[in-house]
Amino acid sequence: MSYIFFFSYKRVVDGPYLQIFFEKLSEELSGELQLDPGEEIGFFDEKGIELGDAWEPTIANALQQSKVLVCAYSPRYFQSEYCGKEWQVFQMRRELHRQQKLAGDPSAQLPPVIIPVLWQPCTPVPAVAGIQYMYGNAQSFENQKGV
Repeated sequence: MSYIFFFSYKRVVDGPYLQIFFEKLSEELSGELQLDPGEEIGFFDEKGIELGDAWEPTIANALQQSKVLVCAYSPRYFQSEYCGKEWQVFQMRRELHRQQKLAGDPSAQLPPVIIPVLWQPCTPVPAVAGIQYMYGNAQSFENQKGV
């Protein structure tokens, strides 16, 4: 199944807030894109993997089929091996797109996009520091305290 976005996050105690964020983002995008209500547009592993499913292939497939990676940046996000792998898959897809464009490949599809969300105050690791993760005034509440 193809998704508009893959929600990448580190599971923490405030899990319900992450799910609420995912649901609100899905609703907003569905409205903007004029999709049918209830149509799955995002991948959230707590909703996309059933008990007993093999989770690694499901996540790998969702990562390859999603157009956007929405990452909930937090200190634990940058300590998580799995979050790092999810981020790296998208970064490799972005690099492949760049290489195809440079080579003049007319079949190069739209590039995958990484959209970071500052969930909790943190300093991104050097590998991701080059991607803009603050919006507007660096002193604004969202940029200081997170979502």
